Amino acid sequence: MSKVCKECGHQMDDNVQICPNCGCPVENARASAFMDKDVLNQGKSTEAESIISGVAASILKWGNILSVIVPICTIFKSIAALAMVREGGEVAIIIIGYIIEAVIYYFLIRLIAKLIWGVIMLFVNMSTTLKRIEIKLEEQNGTH
Repeated sequence: MSKVCKECGHQMDDNVQICPNCGCPVENARASAFMDKDVLNQGKSTEAESIISGVAASILKWGNILSVIVPICTIFKSIAALAMVREGGEVAIIIIGYIIEAVIYYFLIRLIAKLIWGVIMLFVNMSTTLKRIEIKLEEQNGTH
């Protein structure tokens, strides 16, 4: 029993959706799972933290995949452009230009994916840390 009704203060099981004492709807399970005091006190990750971290990891994974696919497409584009060019002097410039473009795409996509991942993880860690501090302060003041 870790849920407490926000209306009457009755303690409830984790899986109930309505308070058996007053009938008040229980808060969204995902939101309450994010700030589960028992889990946070033990220093473990909550269910919501795990879900958000999974989404962030997925963004990072797809960013890494795109950072490989986009430069490969650029290389194919350069091959197609080279097939159209007949003069030898312009070929070297075109090849160098497409290689530079592919490298820029690679690093830019990886950077964007890592930035998005970092921002998501920063907010998850900040909110969890603030909640842990709040729990510790409540414990010190005796106002569970």
